[in-house]
Amino acid sequence: MPLISRALLLLVLCLASSAAMAQQRNTPVDDAIESIRRALNDLRYTEAVRLAKDLETDAPRMRSSQAAVFHQIFALAYFPEEMEFQKPDSSLRQLRALVRVRPDVEIEPELRWTGLDSLLAIARAETFAVGIETAQQLELAGASPTGDVTVFTTRPTRLRLALVHRTSGRSIVHDSAVVTGRGVMRLRAHDGMTAWIATGDYALRVSGVDVRTRDSITVSRALSANATPLTVAPLPMLDSARLQQEHEKPSRVRTAATGIAFGVLTSSLATTPRGGGLLARFYDPDPRAAGLGGLVALGGVAAAFLEKGRPLPAAVAANEGLRRAHADAVARTMTENGRALAAYRVTVRISEETP
Repeated sequence: MPLISRALLLLVLCLASSAAMAQQRNTPVDDAIESIRRALNDLRYTEAVRLAKDLETDAPRMRSSQAAVFHQIFALAYFPEEMEFQKPDSSLRQLRALVRVRPDVEIEPELRWTGLDSLLAIARAETFAVGIETAQQLELAGASPTGDVTVFTTRPTRLRLALVHRTSGRSIVHDSAVVTGRGVMRLRAHDGMTAWIATGDYALRVSGVDVRTRDSITVSRALSANATPLTVAPLPMLDSARLQQEHEKPSRVRTAATGIAFGVLTSSLATTPRGGGLLARFYDPDPRAAGLGGLVALGGVAAAFLEKGRPLPAAVAANEGLRRAHADAVARTMTENGRALAAYRVTVRISEETP
């Protein structure tokens, strides 16, 4: 048994070593970039430019890390410290492409020199660019699961982060923000009721609009997700048809008639002379009384429209019971949904590649 166990252990170690070597193995693009780098190290700038031109058609399909290195060494091949080999316009074109790949990029220490740094500053100032940086794998779990996506911009930019399903084309906006320089946007697994990320393949898209010039740009990354099923029950609705009328039918006509009658009486008592007796000596007719009577009449009409009628205690109690039962049902459903959301898990893998 010990001999068999050791053999199995050796087999596992061999397989793991093979997998690690496969991951570390350079791609043809990596080999081509390394060839350009060797030519630069040997001061063979003309050859470096030729090799870089041969590889340039593949630049749009490179991973962002590969493209960042490629454009740096291509820019240096066009603008080395030796003045007789310098072509600043061609180098600036590569540095603009570099900024579009990585707005926050700095030239690698072994490649940088003062002149190239100055050209990079010009390229960054002239180029509107948005970049993405995130972990290759994100675990979104719990009642409020989010994953951070770091974004870089060369100008104040209004950004929107969305996931687009590769098969259905369905798009969901996960976050939006105004970012200057560097900011963080968030992927959201759900909105509390509906899963926003299900198992499948997506395009992660960050769209930006320059706040000043209104120029627009979109940066994409390939994203795959593996999610547990999420079942959330809809919140129960109150059946309004079961509610009873809580007041008697109001007698609006009688209320309005009473108000009008009191208005007419008020007006007539104040404007009609009090006969020729004692009252006539002390009280003169008041011409404003007509307006006062009119207000009393309008008040009666308004009261008629606002009148609800006499309350019906039995109906009020029955309706209150229905509302309490509905509130209890909503609370139970929310508790069950909370448990389902707490158990929800999404594993997100983000590639450097453009989908």
